Amino acid sequence: MSLLSSVAYFLTGGSKRHIASIVPDVVIKEVHTDKLTITDHPVQRGSVITDHACKDPEQLEMEFGWSNSSFKLSSLLSGKSLLETTDLRTIYNQLLGWQESCIPISIGTGKREYTDMLIESLRVQTESSTENVLQVTAFFRKIRLVDTEDRMLAAENQANPAETAQVSGSGERQPKAMKGE
Repeated sequence: MSLLSSVAYFLTGGSKRHIASIVPDVVIKEVHTDKLTITDHPVQRGSVITDHACKDPEQLEMEFGWSNSSFKLSSLLSGKSLLETTDLRTIYNQLLGWQESCIPISIGTGKREYTDMLIESLRVQTESSTENVLQVTAFFRKIRLVDTEDRMLAAENQANPAETAQVSGSGERQPKAMKGE
């Protein structure tokens, strides 16, 4: 967090907005999407019935940004040289690194806190008027992490254990010559 971001954080009573460990200088837009998938099944005479529903993973679209001017002010206030402070390229590379690594991150917005989010896409556009600004549009999606376990059925519970039972050790075997060879 840059010094300017730190000062703003404490002056405003603590910003809740963050992307993992990065606090943006400005958040322009947040779009929260919570969706429920409701099943539809056609039955006799064209009627449609619903027998269950399930919640889809949360999605979040954010537009946020940083300015080189905040890094310059931060370096002046902290006594660091400009080379010692974080720059726009470093922040962008950090976002790209999180996306590529597929490691879930936490995101704080003005409305809620998200966990286990992946960066689905990042969009950055630079024009002559925004050369010294990193303005990012990011799409995040929650992933559901579960633990799995393999279980083997006992041979007595299988319909055809000779074909479907787990392979078990049967000791050492010596090859035997086949007749006709």
